[in-house]
Amino acid sequence: MIDDNFRLTSGKIVLRRGGVEQLLKEIDQRL
Repeated sequence: MIDDNFRLTSGKIVLRRGGVEQLLKEIDQRL
């Protein structure tokens, strides 16, 4: 039961679409 608002990436749970943008920024920093 995973909604579009919920995303599980790299062991992190992202809430809301705004969280996705924040997650992408973290990935850019890692790369």
